Amino acid sequence: MATLPAVSRADDMAYDTQRKQIYVSGGDGFVSVHAQKDPDHYEQIGHVPSGPGGKISIFVPELSRLYVAASAEGANPAKILIFDVK
Repeated sequence: MATLPAVSRADDMAYDTQRKQIYVSGGDGFVSVHAQKDPDHYEQIGHVPSGPGGKISIFVPELSRLYVAASAEGANPAKILIFDVK
């Protein structure tokens, strides 16, 4: 078990078995990306902007994509953000 720095107000987490990465999305408008170094050690390798309201997500390994749903906030309309994972 490990404790990792991540987005505040985390809503979803997914593990990418091919790349050995964890994706954590949260309501603060970012996705945290952590690489697995070994079974007990991870390193944060990204803090990617997903925009206001971007919190609920799903990783689709067959497409190598992370989809993040961003709710409408103020003048920003609701949208689905698509991230190609590398």
